Amino acid sequence: MKKLACILLLSAAPFGISQKLKQKDLNVYVTHTSSLFASNISDFNQMDIRNSRAVYIDPDGRTGEWQALRRGKGKTEYVSRYGVYGGGTAVQLMWWHSLDSEHMVVQYDWVQWFGSSSQSSVIQVFELRDGKVFITQQIEADTHGGGTAAGTWFDKNKKRLTVKAVEEDSPNGRCCPTHLNVVVFQWEGGKFRQVSVAQLPMPTDKFGRKNRPIADHGILP
Repeated sequence: MKKLACILLLSAAPFGISQKLKQKDLNVYVTHTSSLFASNISDFNQMDIRNSRAVYIDPDGRTGEWQALRRGKGKTEYVSRYGVYGGGTAVQLMWWHSLDSEHMVVQYDWVQWFGSSSQSSVIQVFELRDGKVFITQQIEADTHGGGTAAGTWFDKNKKRLTVKAVEEDSPNGRCCPTHLNVVVFQWEGGKFRQVSVAQLPMPTDKFGRKNRPIADHGILP
């Protein structure tokens, strides 16, 4: 009887944790917008996304920073007119999938480094309307310090998006998160809708390390 009680308790643990998580604490941010990305496009096959620019959408829904890509990668280093190095931005196109004839989803890894560094997984929905492509939704997840355990995965058959963001309040600081917030979104014909949330411990590799540095993602030199 005690063994059965333990099994039931463990099976219910993820559900209990998910009920305590608040939306503002997930480190996953959803923005709805209608930002023009490309013109004179009759279908998505005409859009060379690997050699286009990646556009970041600010929280107010407006177009913010952008980065030109070549073969899916782009990097800008910031140097003042006095020759002082001031950090930079690197963006890599990770994957893209068709959702239907009028929608596609893309995912970028977006890294910035100044006095400190940050890394995000940026997912965007592209919508084709009257020969123009608009970014209509952006989902951003903080992946800094999460290594290969954090990021996004898309199930093409179910049209389901799984986002794994690092837990912001780690006792070891931003460099070494101890948990992942797992948020699942389902495609509903015009946007992704959040359907579930859970929190899991950060997995370890065969050497017992909980994460790997940003450079291991192949974005930074």
